[in-house]
Amino acid sequence: MEKNSVVSALLNYVKGEQRELDLLIRRLQLTECKDKYAADVLLQMKDSVSLLNPDCFSVVVQELLKVSWFNRSAEVVKLYHSFIVNLVSAHSTYTEAVLTSMVALFMPKKGVVAAVEGTSQEQTDEDRQKSYEAAMIHVHNAIASVLKAVPSAGHMLFSIIHDKFPYIFHKDASVVEMYIQNILYVTKYCPPIRSQILSLVIVKMINLDTRASRELIEEANETDSEDEELFDLEADATPKEHVDESRNKLTEADRLDTIMCVMFNYIDSVCRNPDSSLNWEATKKLYLELLSLFEKKILPTDECCHTQYLLFYICSLKPSLADGFMDYLWKKVKNPNEDKIYRIYAISYLASFVVRASYVSVRSAADAITLFCEWIHRYISTASHNSMHNDIAHHGTFYSVVQAVFYILAFRQKEFLEMGKANAFFLSLNLQTIVTCRLNPLRVCQPVITRTFASFVRKHQLAFCDAIIERNNRLTVPIAEEVSGPPHLESYFPFDPYLLIRSSVKVADLYRVFDGTAIIDIELNKEQDEDDFVQEDNSMVVDDDFGKSPAEAAFLGSISPGFNAPIHSLR
Repeated sequence: MEKNSVVSALLNYVKGEQRELDLLIRRLQLTECKDKYAADVLLQMKDSVSLLNPDCFSVVVQELLKVSWFNRSAEVVKLYHSFIVNLVSAHSTYTEAVLTSMVALFMPKKGVVAAVEGTSQEQTDEDRQKSYEAAMIHVHNAIASVLKAVPSAGHMLFSIIHDKFPYIFHKDASVVEMYIQNILYVTKYCPPIRSQILSLVIVKMINLDTRASRELIEEANETDSEDEELFDLEADATPKEHVDESRNKLTEADRLDTIMCVMFNYIDSVCRNPDSSLNWEATKKLYLELLSLFEKKILPTDECCHTQYLLFYICSLKPSLADGFMDYLWKKVKNPNEDKIYRIYAISYLASFVVRASYVSVRSAADAITLFCEWIHRYISTASHNSMHNDIAHHGTFYSVVQAVFYILAFRQKEFLEMGKANAFFLSLNLQTIVTCRLNPLRVCQPVITRTFASFVRKHQLAFCDAIIERNNRLTVPIAEEVSGPPHLESYFPFDPYLLIRSSVKVADLYRVFDGTAIIDIELNKEQDEDDFVQEDNSMVVDDDFGKSPAEAAFLGSISPGFNAPIHSLR
């Protein structure tokens, strides 16, 4: 290419002679365009950006931004990089167009294969993925340089990211996955918009999460298994196509599973140093951002099943994070100015967290129960005598805290019995006063929790609930049920068993599974023959459903140690 030919084409374009410049740009956009030609054009364009006045050349610039550059030679990549930086430095009006063209590259039209045009068809998907990721580094470097040249463009970048977010049910799931991976990578060089990007991703996750309830996931998986069994029974059936056992059968669950994998990996990349040691400062910042998003997005969402495991996972990285999470929730429970439903959700999270998180020690669980019981006794002593009746609408927080105590004691009873000074601990709780108070929590708490707790405390003579439970069973509920709400607390267990297949590997070692030690007298169940328990002998039965999914058994859980320390004191 002749020297100054680009300048000549630009000047002629201003005069109305567009053919020369149009041919130059079209040749540049061709995939067959040689790197030498592309480098010559970009070099001259870079030195001529002062001529690209937005009033005359906005269309030309738009066409230049469509050039495939990130998968070319290092020289072309470097020159294109310099071109766009010079362009936005000379004409800040082009900043939005430049950033839009870059963000569009986060979302390959046909997945990994089309993302990197220079890759061989003989390459494996893994090789193409690596090639795509390497090419995307050039894109991110370019965006970072643009942000450095135009510091105020950060919020503009987020607006573009938000608007360009692909449809969550895009027919090519890899498009959504790659887009999320790329926008999370943006947070590494543009920290001011990290909270906004995390919020955007979490909202998308919640939309999937609420559509993929535990019942629907289990039903989809069971239906698929039944179909496979029926297929195998057909004598003349043709061989069935191989089913990927690592995929969830429910579409919403499978998409959520993919995003959970991306988010878990992102937490690791932020919180871990190259040698796998913990980067405490980075971890603390990310934790506080996720906690803020938990309060704004996750906590208010009813029947959210898996998104909250982001907090569950990051809290496992250091005990003080779990303490801070529990401190935050407990303060919300105690605060009378909080909306009642949020206080109930908060105690549900607390209870489920202490019961299910394997990194929460028994000492922590004991400290939590102590705090709960102190609050319960104060509530009983200060409640008006006229209001001392079973009214979930009025005393919902109280019943939820009591149920949390019952749940933790029932679920982790073996550990409590084995810890030092167990008798003194149980006596300090004064459980008999709680179960015999006029508010009658045994009538309101979930039956499976009530029965298991009653069996435990009776066996060790900590409290006696049988007579109260039998009396409650004989009571008939009048029309007042319509006034006071449901007869039992709703069962919401935020950290019930994790059902997403691929991302479960990150949670499995952190999760406490019920060991089946809860024993219940059959006499308490003689009026409720619902096959919920499997009889072992003439006097005892084991509740098989205790501690399982909400569809099978209702559960809640408690808090942790050290959560008296305020969040701002984390070090």
